[in-house]
Amino acid sequence: MQTSLPAFLIAVLFSSLLSSDADSRSRPLQKNIDIKVHAKNFSFDQVNPNKKHFGRLTWRGGLVLSSKQKKFGGYSGLVLTNKGKKLIAISDQGTWLQASVRYKNGALSGLKQPHIGPLRKKSGKVLRRKKNSDAEDIALWRNKKGVYALISFERKHRIGRFSMSSDGLSKAFSYMKLPRSVFKTTKNKGLESLTVLTDKNNKGTVLTFLERHHGKKNMHRGWLIRGKKSWPLYLKSHNDFMITGMTTLANGNVLVLERYFSYFAGVQMRIREIKAEKLRKNAILDGEILITATMRYNIDNMEGISAHTNARGEQIITLMSDDNFNKSGLQRTLLMQFKLD
Repeated sequence: MQTSLPAFLIAVLFSSLLSSDADSRSRPLQKNIDIKVHAKNFSFDQVNPNKKHFGRLTWRGGLVLSSKQKKFGGYSGLVLTNKGKKLIAISDQGTWLQASVRYKNGALSGLKQPHIGPLRKKSGKVLRRKKNSDAEDIALWRNKKGVYALISFERKHRIGRFSMSSDGLSKAFSYMKLPRSVFKTTKNKGLESLTVLTDKNNKGTVLTFLERHHGKKNMHRGWLIRGKKSWPLYLKSHNDFMITGMTTLANGNVLVLERYFSYFAGVQMRIREIKAEKLRKNAILDGEILITATMRYNIDNMEGISAHTNARGEQIITLMSDDNFNKSGLQRTLLMQFKLD
């Protein structure tokens, strides 16, 4: 059973969160490469590892992922497609990971044929420097011509549309028009999350939020973006949690992934569900809390969230952590799944 980290190790972990730029000084990845990824199973509840039910969430298994490839890690956003059989994750160091997902008796068991590659500009050149390559979230966007990946970036704030193929993500082909207020935010508290809405009133609209407040008092600021138009809306902030990811459920509701850290409580994770009908101009949102996980549970710096419907018709929620390229073992790349009841 995985045990909780001592307080002084948690403090070091937090320091790594603040200094995660270290790896950005290394040479960027230049081409797509196949890699080997080791997967080790873990239980969610460290005190009661046999516990499966957590409110409306049912545990479906988790993997600690590791690789000797130095560019593996830092995953801040992910999507699962093909009924959960294919995974695409993006790293805040300007790379992507693509793999087939293996299951055993409905639970995660490993990754098959994993490969990574660099995110590229419209010109085809590899994104360089942290300010250009700090990718934070990914969502699938569809039009009449096909399916594309929307990727949000902070520091140099933008949302890019990237081409997709069986080999992974290709170059950006366009960027969305963003409201001017986005560019007034601090460089490292930018567009941490985005999702594409599917309800009848907002179908095809992009929802994005800043990582921290930057809005009305105790409100996270976000925008609904459709074409060249955008409208503000707000999400109530509770207990100083920060937004790290979003995904849209089959019914149109949105799940918001949040993270909190303190030297006393350590790392915490929370998931909120926002009703689709609440998503409108100038709305002040809140939402039902599905789960709040403390250091009692096997969590880390949770940043990626994706929802899909599997072959059984079940709604599956997948979470992924950003290890900040911390190779000391204090942080890990975790991949975990729950069934949403």
